[in-house]
Amino acid sequence: MFKEKPDYDTAVKFVNEGNYFWNSGIFLWTLDGIMQAFKQYLPEMVAVFEKGIYNFGTPEEQDFINDHFVDCPNISIDYGVMEKSPNTFTIPADFGWSDIGTWGSLFTHAKKDENGNALRGKVVSVDNKNTIINIEEGTEAVVEGLEDYLVAYRDHSLLVCKLHDEQQIKIWIEGLK
Repeated sequence: MFKEKPDYDTAVKFVNEGNYFWNSGIFLWTLDGIMQAFKQYLPEMVAVFEKGIYNFGTPEEQDFINDHFVDCPNISIDYGVMEKSPNTFTIPADFGWSDIGTWGSLFTHAKKDENGNALRGKVVSVDNKNTIINIEEGTEAVVEGLEDYLVAYRDHSLLVCKLHDEQQIKIWIEGLK
Protein backbone atom coordinates (compact mmCIF):
# COMPACT_ATOMS: atom_id res chain seq x y z
CA MET A 1 0.00 0.00 0.00
CA PHE A 2 1.31 3.43 -0.97
CA LYS A 3 -0.14 6.41 0.91
CA GLU A 4 0.94 9.95 -0.01
CA LYS A 5 0.82 12.43 2.89
CA PRO A 6 -1.45 10.50 5.25
CA ASP A 7 -3.57 12.49 7.69
CA TYR A 8 -2.31 12.76 11.27
CA ASP A 9 -4.26 9.79 12.68
CA THR A 10 -3.22 7.51 9.82
CA ALA A 11 0.42 8.60 10.17
CA VAL A 12 0.36 7.84 13.92
CA LYS A 13 -1.14 4.41 13.16
CA PHE A 14 1.59 3.72 10.59
CA VAL A 15 4.36 4.72 13.01
CA ASN A 16 2.88 2.68 15.86
CA GLU A 17 2.52 -0.42 13.69
CA GLY A 18 6.16 -0.05 12.67
CA ASN A 19 5.89 -1.90 9.35
CA TYR A 20 5.68 1.10 7.02
CA PHE A 21 8.42 2.94 5.17
CA TRP A 22 8.89 6.62 4.40
CA ASN A 23 8.55 7.46 0.69
CA SER A 24 11.62 9.24 -0.62
CA GLY A 25 9.96 9.99 -3.95
CA ILE A 26 12.49 7.93 -5.88
CA PHE A 27 10.66 5.68 -8.30
CA LEU A 28 11.93 3.13 -10.81
CA TRP A 29 9.80 1.72 -13.59
CA THR A 30 9.91 0.57 -17.18
CA LEU A 31 8.40 2.81 -19.84
CA ASP A 32 5.86 0.10 -20.66
CA GLY A 33 4.92 -0.32 -17.00
CA ILE A 34 4.40 3.36 -16.25
CA MET A 35 2.51 3.94 -19.51
CA GLN A 36 0.15 1.07 -18.66
CA ALA A 37 -0.45 2.65 -15.25
CA PHE A 38 -1.09 6.06 -16.83
CA LYS A 39 -3.53 4.50 -19.30
CA GLN A 40 -5.40 2.83 -16.46
CA TYR A 41 -5.38 5.61 -13.84
CA LEU A 42 -4.87 8.87 -15.79
CA PRO A 43 -6.31 8.29 -19.27
CA GLU A 44 -7.04 12.01 -19.75
CA MET A 45 -3.30 12.74 -19.34
CA VAL A 46 -2.43 9.98 -21.82
CA ALA A 47 -4.79 11.64 -24.32
CA VAL A 48 -2.76 14.86 -23.98
CA PHE A 49 0.53 12.95 -24.39
CA GLU A 50 -0.78 11.26 -27.52
CA LYS A 51 -1.67 14.60 -29.13
CA GLY A 52 1.99 15.58 -28.98
CA ILE A 53 3.69 12.29 -29.77
CA TYR A 54 5.19 13.62 -33.02
CA ASN A 55 6.47 16.76 -31.27
CA PHE A 56 8.54 15.00 -28.62
CA GLY A 57 12.26 15.26 -29.24
CA THR A 58 11.79 17.98 -31.86
CA PRO A 59 12.16 21.78 -31.74
CA GLU A 60 8.33 21.94 -31.49
CA GLU A 61 8.24 19.99 -28.23
CA GLN A 62 8.40 23.04 -25.93
CA ASP A 63 5.66 24.85 -27.84
CA PHE A 64 3.45 21.77 -27.52
CA ILE A 65 4.09 21.60 -23.78
CA ASN A 66 3.41 25.32 -23.38
CA ASP A 67 0.13 24.98 -25.27
CA HIS A 68 -1.14 21.74 -23.70
CA PHE A 69 0.24 21.57 -20.16
CA VAL A 70 -2.90 23.33 -18.94
CA ASP A 71 -4.96 20.42 -20.35
CA CYS A 72 -3.31 17.94 -17.97
CA PRO A 73 -4.96 17.14 -14.65
CA ASN A 74 -3.34 18.92 -11.69
CA ILE A 75 -2.27 15.75 -9.85
CA SER A 76 1.06 14.35 -8.76
CA ILE A 77 2.35 10.92 -9.76
CA ASP A 78 1.93 9.94 -6.09
CA TYR A 79 -1.84 10.52 -6.01
CA GLY A 80 -2.54 9.84 -9.68
CA VAL A 81 -0.76 6.51 -10.02
CA MET A 82 1.21 5.28 -7.01
CA GLU A 83 -1.69 5.25 -4.52
CA LYS A 84 -3.91 3.40 -7.00
CA SER A 85 -1.54 0.81 -8.45
CA PRO A 86 -1.25 -2.62 -6.88
CA ASN A 87 2.13 -2.95 -8.60
CA THR A 88 4.12 -0.77 -6.20
CA PHE A 89 6.90 -2.26 -4.13
CA THR A 90 9.37 -0.87 -1.61
CA ILE A 91 13.05 -1.59 -1.36
CA PRO A 92 14.20 -0.46 2.09
CA ALA A 93 17.46 1.48 2.06
CA ASP A 94 19.42 3.45 4.59
CA PHE A 95 21.25 6.36 2.99
CA GLY A 96 21.40 10.09 3.42
CA TRP A 97 18.70 11.80 1.43
CA SER A 98 16.88 15.10 1.45
CA ASP A 99 14.04 16.43 -0.68
CA ILE A 100 15.72 19.44 -2.25
CA GLY A 101 12.32 20.16 -3.79
CA THR A 102 11.38 22.16 -0.69
CA TRP A 103 12.67 25.52 0.45
CA GLY A 104 13.43 24.10 3.90
CA SER A 105 15.62 21.34 2.48
CA LEU A 106 17.34 23.78 0.15
CA PHE A 107 18.03 26.03 3.16
CA THR A 108 19.48 23.10 5.11
CA HIS A 109 21.99 22.34 2.36
CA ALA A 110 22.73 25.87 1.14
CA LYS A 111 25.90 27.82 1.83
CA LYS A 112 25.10 30.45 4.44
CA ASP A 113 26.58 33.79 5.45
CA GLU A 114 27.74 34.66 8.98
CA ASN A 115 24.11 35.28 10.05
CA GLY A 116 22.82 31.95 8.75
CA ASN A 117 21.23 33.43 5.63
CA ALA A 118 21.17 31.61 2.29
CA LEU A 119 21.47 34.29 -0.38
CA ARG A 120 21.12 33.91 -4.15
CA GLY A 121 21.16 36.77 -6.57
CA LYS A 122 22.10 40.42 -6.21
CA VAL A 123 21.02 40.97 -2.60
CA VAL A 124 21.94 43.44 0.10
CA SER A 125 21.04 41.68 3.35
CA VAL A 126 20.76 43.94 6.42
CA ASP A 127 20.18 42.48 9.89
CA ASN A 128 18.57 39.28 8.59
CA LYS A 129 19.01 35.93 10.37
CA ASN A 130 18.35 32.38 9.17
CA THR A 131 16.55 33.63 6.09
CA ILE A 132 16.51 32.45 2.48
CA ILE A 133 16.65 35.27 -0.05
CA ASN A 134 16.44 34.04 -3.63
CA ILE A 135 16.32 36.78 -6.27
CA GLU A 136 16.32 36.02 -10.01
CA GLU A 137 19.19 37.17 -12.20
CA GLY A 138 18.78 40.71 -13.48
CA THR A 139 16.95 41.83 -10.35
CA GLU A 140 18.26 43.53 -7.23
CA ALA A 141 16.90 43.49 -3.69
CA VAL A 142 17.55 45.03 -0.31
CA VAL A 143 16.05 43.01 2.54
CA GLU A 144 16.21 44.16 6.15
CA GLY A 145 15.24 42.82 9.56
CA LEU A 146 13.87 39.35 8.86
CA GLU A 147 14.46 36.19 10.87
CA ASP A 148 13.45 32.69 9.74
CA TYR A 149 11.83 33.95 6.52
CA LEU A 150 11.75 33.01 2.87
CA VAL A 151 11.99 35.79 0.29
CA ALA A 152 11.82 34.70 -3.35
CA TYR A 153 11.40 36.79 -6.48
CA ARG A 154 10.95 35.22 -9.91
CA ASP A 155 9.03 36.06 -13.08
CA HIS A 156 7.61 39.30 -11.64
CA SER A 157 6.27 37.46 -8.59
CA LEU A 158 7.32 38.04 -4.98
CA LEU A 159 6.93 35.61 -2.10
CA VAL A 160 7.65 36.58 1.50
CA CYS A 161 6.67 34.08 4.19
CA LYS A 162 7.86 32.47 7.39
CA LEU A 163 10.08 29.47 6.65
CA HIS A 164 7.90 27.17 8.71
CA ASP A 165 4.88 28.11 6.54
CA GLU A 166 6.44 26.94 3.26
CA GLN A 167 3.92 24.10 2.91
CA GLN A 168 1.20 26.74 2.52
CA ILE A 169 2.76 28.16 -0.65
CA LYS A 170 0.69 25.98 -3.00
CA ILE A 171 -2.52 27.08 -1.28
CA TRP A 172 -1.54 30.74 -1.47
CA ILE A 173 -0.64 30.47 -5.15
CA GLU A 174 -4.07 28.99 -5.86
CA GLY A 175 -5.50 32.13 -4.24
CA LEU A 176 -3.74 34.22 -6.90
CA LYS A 177 -5.43 32.31 -9.68
